[in-house]
Amino acid sequence: MNAITKLLYGLLYGQRHGNDMFMYSCIFLFIICLTGCGDVEPIGDGHYSAELFKLSQYSLDFTATDLKKSIDINANCTWTISKPSGADWLAINPSKGDGPMTVTFEPTDTTNISARTADLTVTTATGLTNIIHVRQAPGKTTLTVTASITALSPLGDDCAFSVTSNHAWTGSITAGDFGLFSNQSRIWKQEGFNEQETTTDVSIRCAPNTTLSERTLTLTFITDNSALTETRTVTQLPGTLPVFTSDLTIDDLTRSSAVATFSVRHDTFPITECGILLRSNPAQERPDTIKANSQTVSQFSILNSQLVTVPLTGLVSGQTYYAQAYARNAVGIVTLPSSVTEAVEFTVLAVPGKDDNPVLEAKRAQ
Repeated sequence: MNAITKLLYGLLYGQRHGNDMFMYSCIFLFIICLTGCGDVEPIGDGHYSAELFKLSQYSLDFTATDLKKSIDINANCTWTISKPSGADWLAINPSKGDGPMTVTFEPTDTTNISARTADLTVTTATGLTNIIHVRQAPGKTTLTVTASITALSPLGDDCAFSVTSNHAWTGSITAGDFGLFSNQSRIWKQEGFNEQETTTDVSIRCAPNTTLSERTLTLTFITDNSALTETRTVTQLPGTLPVFTSDLTIDDLTRSSAVATFSVRHDTFPITECGILLRSNPAQERPDTIKANSQTVSQFSILNSQLVTVPLTGLVSGQTYYAQAYARNAVGIVTLPSSVTEAVEFTVLAVPGKDDNPVLEAKRAQ
């Protein structure tokens, strides 16, 4: 005899024998049975329990290395667990049952690069529901580094990097810490756990390279779990000296002056000074320096050749001189011709009969 049959029998018995209290108790239990799920559990003395439906926990957090987790369902009725659309990455075993049971939850895909969630619905036969919130951390660590430029100008330049990752990361200069401006950070960080891939822009600003050698800067980016490391090398081009684009010529000779002309350009650093190195003897250690007009120097522009005219005045009549053109910028100084022994030789016009005429004095000495 099942529970409902027993209760009906009790109702008839109570009515027949005038036992109102017993009859009312039977009516109360009969109503509970009609609103419960399945057969109720006996608890002794002819009484029966109401529906039982509890979960040991209502949320599950899976890290990238968690394989399985379980929840205990304490119930005395049938139940079903349903997944929302898009939750195919989660296996549930079993997904339905009758009575108490341990349910296992297992991610079947750990290649996700962003965190994902699923709200599972546990429903009983009578319509009672509970929600189990499941979250899976990114199973695949990502780290992508892109640079806007790989070769920096020797004049000093900015280089921007975009770092994309679903984990916290640290970036630092690991080699060639050259010429960064003093107020710049040499370490970059993206802290905290990211629910999805996040892109962060970092940049460096390199000081001018006033050397004639190329130099490199190496940056290393590493995720907080040490799963991925990315290294990027930035090259800064060398500085260049001024470039002469014509020969040095000496014209318009008089008894005390001449005019020197040459053409020069700069490819990187502007020319700050140019002119003539003038010697009266090739062995002279400190030549006379005759600068070009400063206004002319300031007009030099990158890749444009500039004609420079330098008046040479105060020369001694009849004297032979040796001239070199020179140009200076932040990298250094260059001369034309490059060797003193190849300097352009010229002699100032002589003044016959003058004692300050070196040529006449030499003839008198003979």
